[in-house]
Amino acid sequence: MAILLAAVGVGASGERLFSPTVESRMEDGEYNVEIFIGGEEIYLEVTEEEAYEEIEERLGILALRLGYKPQGMEMENVYIDENMGEALMEFSYDEHILKIYENKQGDEAAFDTQFDGKIVDVVRTFYYNEEINILEIENDEKSFFYAVEIARGNAYYCITSSLDIKGLKEILQEIYFENV
Repeated sequence: MAILLAAVGVGASGERLFSPTVESRMEDGEYNVEIFIGGEEIYLEVTEEEAYEEIEERLGILALRLGYKPQGMEMENVYIDENMGEALMEFSYDEHILKIYENKQGDEAAFDTQFDGKIVDVVRTFYYNEEINILEIENDEKSFFYAVEIARGNAYYCITSSLDIKGLKEILQEIYFENV
């Protein structure tokens, strides 16, 4: 089963961060991962843990891991761009999507986002005992999604999701970075 994903974002330079990708889940629990290196596309079949490892190896950052996922939540797509220093992981659960955007911060430039939303809740992470603000943002269809921003070490992380606030909080409480 192939899924077409078109995720587009704009960075500090105004360039497209994500281009359309076609990914498929393999029967044995492995996934295709699309990696861009100097304009060259490479496709790998990896497990979720191996996808985290690819992000760390190729970008030189700690990948944000999900310590808890509701039963049935699956990684659908992974996109890594070494030149731009960024990765995008997409997870699906029922009709909902959870995306983790990861960006390596450069010495001369840093990347972050500015959401037009309001803080609706705060969650305390289990592994780091840190409080993270959850923003509620209205999208074009007059529905809402949630966003969380985290800066750690040499990287910026942004989690967005259409999950309900309770389900998102359960996931956020268990996020962690694995020191390799």
